[in-house]
Amino acid sequence: MNHRAALLLLIASLSSGEIIAQAGHDGDWWRGLSPGAKETVITGFLDGMALGQNLALMGAGNSSDSECRSKIEQSYTYVRNRYFQNVGPGEIVSALDEL
Repeated sequence: MNHRAALLLLIASLSSGEIIAQAGHDGDWWRGLSPGAKETVITGFLDGMALGQNLALMGAGNSSDSECRSKIEQSYTYVRNRYFQNVGPGEIVSALDEL
């Protein structure tokens, strides 16, 4: 996803009103969201992880030999594979609802 598309997705998500209607992002806030809004929040979180990785790598220089770049890639890959591999937004929503 290019940067313009990611920015448009973020703006569209925040414009829904339901997601940003409450200041406290706690269990009460979560329970008050519709199932579709919950999936939007989780999708935004997952997209944010990918965007964070891309932004971090942009600041790590261009060389794939860079020690910093390698550590950033390893860190994001580890977390993604450990917690989010083969898990869709709906499954995360179900797990959070259960919690």
